[in-house]
Amino acid sequence: MKVIVLISDKARVSGSSFSVAYAKDFNDGVRLAIDHVICGIVGQDVLDSLYNFLKGQYGVTSDEVPYRLDTLFATLERTFGVAGARTLTRAIAREIYYNHNIDFRSIVGYTLQDYVEEAKRILQMADAIRAKSDREMSPRVPPS
Repeated sequence: MKVIVLISDKARVSGSSFSVAYAKDFNDGVRLAIDHVICGIVGQDVLDSLYNFLKGQYGVTSDEVPYRLDTLFATLERTFGVAGARTLTRAIAREIYYNHNIDFRSIVGYTLQDYVEEAKRILQMADAIRAKSDREMSPRVPPS
């Protein structure tokens, strides 16, 4: 059984099945999905090396990665090649969608940034629909 545990603001994965850790907000969930997928596919040492490279080369910390997905992709592409980076991108996007109960479909030409923006749009739309439904369902008090 794989479990993600936050240790010093870094995700650690152990075992064989994933349990979603609490995400403070959407971007924290994106970071956890990145950590889980990369660690699950290539290992914790590679994940640590990736973050060390991002910090040393671009000044990007692990907490900033969700805001710098283009830099992450460029680093993945440099490390794993175009096909490897795209495979990791789709796996990360699939994880993000799964964690938010969104159906995932691979779209040719989509970047991780595109997938993340689409997920945000879908979640905002769902929130708006839910809020409208809640307003319509609440009892109306006639004016006195």
